[in-house]
Amino acid sequence: MKKNRLLLLLVAGMLLCTLALPGCKAAVTPENPTTAPQTTPVGDTDEPTPDDDSLAAVYSQLDLPKPYTVNVYELGNTPADLDLVVAEINKILEPQLNTTLNVNFIGWSDLSTKYSLILAGGEAVDIMHTAPWCYYYTETAKGAFMEITDDFLAKAMPLTKESQIPESWEGTKINGKIYAVPTNVIKPEHKFVAIRDDLREKYDLPELTDWTSYENYLVAIAKNETPESGIWGLAVSKNNAELMDVWMQQYEIMDSTLAFTGPYAYRYNGGKLPTEDDFFLLWDSSYIRDFCKRMQYLSQNGVWSQDAMSGTVSDDDAFANGQGASIAWYGSVFTYGKNCEANIQGSKVGYYDLTPNVIVNAENYNNNMMAIAAASKNPERAGMVLDLLKNNTELYRLYVGGIEGVHYINVDDTFREKGPDADKFAWENFAWAVRRADLEPNDTDPREVALNEVFKPRMALPPTNGFVFDEQPVKNEMAAVTSVVDEYSPMLTLGMVDDVDATIDEMVGRMEQSGLATVKAELLRQYNAWLATK
Repeated sequence: MKKNRLLLLLVAGMLLCTLALPGCKAAVTPENPTTAPQTTPVGDTDEPTPDDDSLAAVYSQLDLPKPYTVNVYELGNTPADLDLVVAEINKILEPQLNTTLNVNFIGWSDLSTKYSLILAGGEAVDIMHTAPWCYYYTETAKGAFMEITDDFLAKAMPLTKESQIPESWEGTKINGKIYAVPTNVIKPEHKFVAIRDDLREKYDLPELTDWTSYENYLVAIAKNETPESGIWGLAVSKNNAELMDVWMQQYEIMDSTLAFTGPYAYRYNGGKLPTEDDFFLLWDSSYIRDFCKRMQYLSQNGVWSQDAMSGTVSDDDAFANGQGASIAWYGSVFTYGKNCEANIQGSKVGYYDLTPNVIVNAENYNNNMMAIAAASKNPERAGMVLDLLKNNTELYRLYVGGIEGVHYINVDDTFREKGPDADKFAWENFAWAVRRADLEPNDTDPREVALNEVFKPRMALPPTNGFVFDEQPVKNEMAAVTSVVDEYSPMLTLGMVDDVDATIDEMVGRMEQSGLATVKAELLRQYNAWLATK
């Protein structure tokens, strides 16, 4: 989803994925995550129930006589029916495990101020949502998160020890140690475009197959439709970063949105670990220069408004409202496509992959994780609750989707539909870190299903899975470099410059004056140190 991308810049380097059967399980320890990689979830990992069917028997190594409340912190807005759902969870936890759950939320607007304060001891906290985009590295460096060892998994999280996909641990490691438990499923984040297929057919244009066919569609809309109806080919605003991602995909570029390498990038190259010489400054590459020249061509042909840099309506909303004829991104485009077809009489949306012969970038397992706070007064009890939320089907569905029949409808134990009070506890409105494949929505657009099936065999994670450039040693230089990029990138990605090469040369010159060489030296130093641990 788009919020993830904005926050995330999120998502760390990874290994080439192959598909595994959904029902497969693999024994794994954090110290030895070498079992053959899997990219599909392990499926239903109900507790290995002993003869007496008691959850307590699963955690027989834990000391459970004393009651304890596990405090979890999630991100976002508090669901209206949270207390109702948590009460149902506690009806299971308390009688069997002498444990209760308390779920707290940190609002998005409070994230930067409250997150660290809570971990520093201002609140009772046992489990905290985290990610590379959500303070995982900075808080771990402060000692805020407990190390997750193999012994801890065996004792407090035996279900996770059994079910966790082996390669998922790689993105959690800091100096070879693990401080959070990642999600257990990845999904394709391949960028593609949605267009008004009714307009394409109106002007007798062929279906899209590549970048050139997309450009031809945009220019045809600008020439024939914009003067007639005011619909822009692409009603973009602020910048064109999303379309840039589609463009970069064709070259299999691993940049800071996929691999944490600062302003530098490298090509996938069949999944091989990059050498020092493979890293290049993204904004000084032929890939970016060519993209900006294509944007200049589209801008000059009226594909978007000349006021786009100051636009206040997103391209997504404009598409849904009939003001734009295309958008680019991944899964969220189906939502806006559905809205478009509902809002605009006679509209028909088509979804096209412009880069069908390249790898499909996948959301990394570490994009959402749960860490046990070092300040927890009972980390083993916290681990036990997290273990159950991830693996026990009944508890998982309550935590992720609410009460069956109220917040969601179970359809043949395979799909789900919205319940009468779905708006009070929406499925997976939070809890992304315990996500697994279970009860897929019954109303998924069949076109989305078809595209995802095509994407899955091509899913891949960056070769540098587990490496994250720590910008702290060069934070001043990085801030200055980023400031330069923020100044130039909107005009360049919207093609609103007279000379692309001259403008990029000027931009790179200012980046160099800001300490770019120092940044690169530190990046390569850290990368080589990481390589030495492989």
